[in-house]
Amino acid sequence: MGNEKTPQITRSCEIITVFHNTYYHALFGVGLYLTLNETDANELVANTFEKICTWPLIKLEEIILWEKPRTLSYLSTTLNNTHIDAIRKKKNRQEREKKYCEIKKTKFEQSIEANYLSNENICVIKNAYYDTLEKEPKIIRVAFYLRTDRGFKNKEIAHLLNMPANTVGTNFRRLRLKIKKRIKIG
Repeated sequence: MGNEKTPQITRSCEIITVFHNTYYHALFGVGLYLTLNETDANELVANTFEKICTWPLIKLEEIILWEKPRTLSYLSTTLNNTHIDAIRKKKNRQEREKKYCEIKKTKFEQSIEANYLSNENICVIKNAYYDTLEKEPKIIRVAFYLRTDRGFKNKEIAHLLNMPANTVGTNFRRLRLKIKKRIKIG
């Protein structure tokens, strides 16, 4: 109960299916022309049909009555607008990421950690890192490698190594403290 489709939803689905069966290949060609890549073109057509699915039934019933060239033209314009929106969103995201990186870079350059990154300090840090890891049991070294180099989460590492996630987190905190102490001494 609650999953029944109303006649309006059923009719919308039928119209969208007709559009898909009739115009998919033509729209894919337009998408291929716009993106120059089959995967991107396929995704663009899918995003266009996703947008079409949100149209009201009245609009869909009106469009289905049009002649095929007019309908294709309208759907092609929708596809083009979807493409323009995607490009705009990508550009905005890249600008936000660039601003974020610039802010982080400025904050980092003014931080205490920036002092550690001089050439002579890098050697001290690497030596402390490898010396400390060398003294740890193999399972902790593997877990640390999975976390730092492979980007696994503590729960994933715990599942792989058959240990509690809290233990993995505790081991990491202890290991980081040992490395920090070693850096201060060295």
